[in-house]
Amino acid sequence: WPNFFPIEFNYITTDKKNTIINNDDFLIHSSPGNHMVPVIGLRIRNNKKNGKTIAYSSDTEPCDSIQNLVNKVDILIHEATGKSTGHSSAYQAGKVANKAKAKALLLIHYNIHNNDKSQLKYMAQKTFDGPVKLAFDFMKFDF
Repeated sequence: WPNFFPIEFNYITTDKKNTIINNDDFLIHSSPGNHMVPVIGLRIRNNKKNGKTIAYSSDTEPCDSIQNLVNKVDILIHEATGKSTGHSSAYQAGKVANKAKAKALLLIHYNIHNNDKSQLKYMAQKTFDGPVKLAFDFMKFDF
């Protein structure tokens, strides 16, 4: 079709710790999560800032492939929907962060209609000693 931007599809395999990008700026790996539909978690290393790393769990139950992906990251962004099929609770996210030796945990994908969000931080802090924050739209952090 004329006057449309070309779209390039790059297929990502579901291998554990699959390299997606490796250049001067970033090293990005993916690993499959455990959800009701296929999902991948991401690990991003900033090659320009002393190798700082951030990882995103995607929607997933705790699983070995994501646990291995997020090992020793500076910031772990982990979903905290609740303990249901294909999801994790804040407590479980804290356990993942603790086992990974993450420096900080950022909870995301939680029920925004829950008026007592302090309970999410409390539950994550039961299993993780590092700093825990709740993500919000347009949040910024140094990485």
